[in-house]
Amino acid sequence: MGQVLSRIESLRSQLSKSEKKVAAIVLAQPNVIVQLSMAQIAEKAGVSEPTVLRFCRSLNLGGYQDLKMRLARELAQGANLYAHQVVSPEASFQMAPQLFDRVLSGLLRVRNALNVQQIQAVVDCLRQAERVFLVGLGEAAHLAQEGQMRWLQRGMNAVAVVDAQDQSRLSGWLKPGDAVLMLSTAKENTHLVRCLQAWQQQGVSLAAIGVDGSDLAECCPIYLKFVLEAGEGALFPSFSRLVLAILLDLVQFGLGVNPDLGRDQEGEPD
Repeated sequence: MGQVLSRIESLRSQLSKSEKKVAAIVLAQPNVIVQLSMAQIAEKAGVSEPTVLRFCRSLNLGGYQDLKMRLARELAQGANLYAHQVVSPEASFQMAPQLFDRVLSGLLRVRNALNVQQIQAVVDCLRQAERVFLVGLGEAAHLAQEGQMRWLQRGMNAVAVVDAQDQSRLSGWLKPGDAVLMLSTAKENTHLVRCLQAWQQQGVSLAAIGVDGSDLAECCPIYLKFVLEAGEGALFPSFSRLVLAILLDLVQFGLGVNPDLGRDQEGEPD
């Protein structure tokens, strides 16, 4: 995340209601903003052009063109950094400080935007479950498996389901009292959305940890979200996995206050 985006995030709470609408658009689509006129972004945010200008002034920028130029430069720097990494691997030591700075800046933003109520909702959902199924595909699959190992060590009845076919068949294994926790770093989750619709018919609790604005967020009743800015997903794929792992840790810590979760009458996992 570049300096302008960091500044917007840090000043967001101090902006007016109308300026916050502009901030939301810029943070969500910085690569699109650099191609829009002030009239177009005003229309997109549902505000007036003077509001867009006041937003720029609140950031201590010279105006809307100044905002666009800075965004374009920062996005280009991120793309150039990635290209340099591919073309010239010997330069990795020189790139290391910049890479770490971007990751640390992104983690700070995610931390500041955390919704405690969302975390608590996921924890409560899983705490009441007899069995917890951790579902993930691709880069989220190994996190689901790691989560299963950790939770089994705590005496929880947890099962990782990381095969797409097994996930499609999961509705036949579920029973009331179970919970499904979906893990995803993708915006589009057609398979998981389809599975979720089937699982809803089983009377089980459903929760997910994933990217803000995803199709999964729109249909999952309990959703712990994190925001990816331009470059953090495509240019630095390890960042989204890191954030997802940290949020899963937070949920695990929350569940740790009740060590009897998932135990049967003999005190052993089912």
